[in-house]
Amino acid sequence: MPTAGWGLSLSAYEMAQIGLMVLNNGAYNNARVVSKNWIEMMTKSYISTDEKFGNQDYGFLWWLPHRTSEVIAAIGDGGNVIYIDRKNQIVVAITAHFKPMVFDRVEYIEKNIVEALCTSLLAKG
Repeated sequence: MPTAGWGLSLSAYEMAQIGLMVLNNGAYNNARVVSKNWIEMMTKSYISTDEKFGNQDYGFLWWLPHRTSEVIAAIGDGGNVIYIDRKNQIVVAITAHFKPMVFDRVEYIEKNIVEALCTSLLAKG
């Protein structure tokens, strides 16, 4: 019996493809994979957590680190992350081992990857 919350074996490239599909409201390579309605439902906040879980909101297996749906993340066990920044149209997929806390991954991505990408894009003008 499969479980929805874990058990996938994906490369960072495959995770990025899922991220692009979610960023594009359920479409990938101009093909509808999932309905836009389902993307909206699964990335909407249903639970607000306390500091034990990083003060984030949670949808259907997607975290909302800033309590809005502008940034969402699928945060897996052991270091796997699909990070989506809708405002800046950025998808980051990482397969790695993070320490000390599972929720430090979003902060790491925003400070070290998203910031660098946005700075680079501004410089290119």
